[in-house]
Amino acid sequence: MDFGNSAGFSDFSAELEDFAIKKTRDFDRQWRIGSGGSILHSEMKDGVAYFGDCNGYFHALDLETGEALWRFRANDRIMGTPAIDGERIYFGSFDGNLYCLSSEGKEIWRFESGGGICRPVLCYEGMVYFGSRDCCLYCLDGETGKEMWRFRTGGDIGSGACVSGGRVYFGSYDGNFYCLSAEGKEIWRIKTGDHIQLFGSPLIHGERVYFGSFDNYFYAADAMTGNVSWKFKFGVYGSGGRYIEYRGVLYFPSRDGILYALTPEGKEIWRFRTGMEIFDFPKIRKGKLFFGCWDCHYYCIDIKTRELLWRFDTSSLSPAYLPPTNDIFQLEINTHKPDDDVEEEKYSVNISNNVMDSGSEYSVKSEYVTKNEYA
Repeated sequence: MDFGNSAGFSDFSAELEDFAIKKTRDFDRQWRIGSGGSILHSEMKDGVAYFGDCNGYFHALDLETGEALWRFRANDRIMGTPAIDGERIYFGSFDGNLYCLSSEGKEIWRFESGGGICRPVLCYEGMVYFGSRDCCLYCLDGETGKEMWRFRTGGDIGSGACVSGGRVYFGSYDGNFYCLSAEGKEIWRIKTGDHIQLFGSPLIHGERVYFGSFDNYFYAADAMTGNVSWKFKFGVYGSGGRYIEYRGVLYFPSRDGILYALTPEGKEIWRFRTGMEIFDFPKIRKGKLFFGCWDCHYYCIDIKTRELLWRFDTSSLSPAYLPPTNDIFQLEINTHKPDDDVEEEKYSVNISNNVMDSGSEYSVKSEYVTKNEYA
């Protein structure tokens, strides 16, 4: 191991027989992204596409002509998926506001939360559900913007919400997956091994709810009781994508660049490997599966044969920089004392604590920080 001159060692080396890197905690700041026109998510209705950008503008675009119909200016970036209910459009911004606009782009009301909003918004039976970086899931009256209730978790809300059977399901950065009543009261929770961060929402199919965690498991749980039916182990970087069910097959992408196809009982049918992370929502049309990838390609796969039919290259084959997961890691180095009884003169070397924290004669611990500005 080379500590380098900056560490205060001019000539030092050591043989490492064993070491481990362990995550110790998360930073409070999940990510940082600059301004610009980048677009993450969109929705479509009646020939119009609605989407926000990183400059803080929300756009309405005619799908037939590609012409801008209108745009609305928020006070910060718009990163989450908007929701459309009738003639109203709802979206959140990093300025902490949930906006309600008319189909002509006029503001009807706004609701101020305690943190940035970057997850999908859900409209269901006149109510609007969204999570904020103030650790709360909110339920608002879609007509007036009045707060009906809020539910606080131990971390930022890490997913969009889904509603089924009068229950609300979502995940949090505190590592828990929650089920609430329609009144915002907790019914049950599932504790996972790491934070839950979904670019979409959990999937409800039949009597089960499906979601992924950064503990590298994909979960299936009974939607009524919260009992885990099964969990599928995959990859090393967790799952933050969106999930779909099609003709009895579950499809979910992962951050290790693999798209998985599973049976409803969690058995792997096949997998398709790409070059980088997959955050897109897979779409199926006429027996073909489509999705975009961080490796700058858009893929088309035949569902029956599992073959790649085509792959479209984007205008630039240089992926946007995606910082590593936002954790603090501790490097633990262990050297082993020789197992012999030979009596020899013993030497000791003291290393100053301002360079390295030495826990014992045989173990050395040093904290290395990796910052993630990624949501």
